[in-house]
Amino acid sequence: MNIREMQVIGAIYFKKYCYLKKISHPSVDEFFWYLLSLASAEDLPEWESRGCQLSLSGRGDELPADLEASLSEDDSSELSLMSELVCEIGLSQMYGATKLEEVRSFYSNAENLALKCGVAKINLSEYSIPGTGWGQPVSEETVKVWGENA
Repeated sequence: MNIREMQVIGAIYFKKYCYLKKISHPSVDEFFWYLLSLASAEDLPEWESRGCQLSLSGRGDELPADLEASLSEDDSSELSLMSELVCEIGLSQMYGATKLEEVRSFYSNAENLALKCGVAKINLSEYSIPGTGWGQPVSEETVKVWGENA
């Protein structure tokens, strides 16, 4: 899998994880769509900078106060970890030489956390993106369909 494929599948694992844990909040939805948008991003640094402005960023920041207040301490910690893992799939490779082993580690850890919580394994063939390394951008329409069907 290339980085965009792993980011898309990581985003879908995040969405399914939140659904199973009954975590619902506008920042969760916004973060999901942000992660998914990497698949169609033409300007990777611009994609990265948009993430800095999210209230749930997956970059080690505190969760939004009202979201955190709605969760147990364990769920809050786990959601923070899950958001960081799925964000780092793409973010960790933004600058410098691509290290696919590092990407696979973040992806695998996010997948394992989702599976541990009861999320079904995702059929990878449904989210094919051409290319190696980062892969090629796909259309925004494709991203929209993937997001709506997740």
